[in-house]
Amino acid sequence: KGAIATLDSSGTYSIFCGTTTKLYKYNSGTLSFDDVSTAATTYAVPQGYNWSFHQWGDLLLATNQTDGLYKFDLTSGTEFVNVSSAPLARAVTNVGEFVVLLYIDGSPRRVQWSEIGDVDSWTVGLNGSDFQDFPDGGDIRAAQPGEGGAVILQQRAIRKMDYVGGDYTF
Repeated sequence: KGAIATLDSSGTYSIFCGTTTKLYKYNSGTLSFDDVSTAATTYAVPQGYNWSFHQWGDLLLATNQTDGLYKFDLTSGTEFVNVSSAPLARAVTNVGEFVVLLYIDGSPRRVQWSEIGDVDSWTVGLNGSDFQDFPDGGDIRAAQPGEGGAVILQQRAIRKMDYVGGDYTF
């Protein structure tokens, strides 16, 4: 249901993957995958959906449409931690210091971003956090970070999300 290879600031590579019910990290010592799911949590990735993984600095972010946003500290983490203030979303990326969630639950054309530099804070109107609903182009399908922004793919449109600052963050 999804996988990613990461490289943290100390130069350590890791491999993570997700199934319908669990998140795992590859253990090169035992040549197996260790369960790094949030304690006592069984995820419920729906049929036809996948995990969306994104590395943001030394954090690995993971989300799917039904279980919320989770973070894993690549330098010291032992399990994923729920970011309870974040909305449910199908995909995650970033634009600069903002974590961006896409295809928000109940709003498939919505992009919502965190407060600047803070994956744990999602209060709209504070420290640059906000959202944007696209009036056309269809549902959001994916996004890819790029130079100074992100490219957002919709059913019938491609959009560029650029950081501009001021009253209008993007």
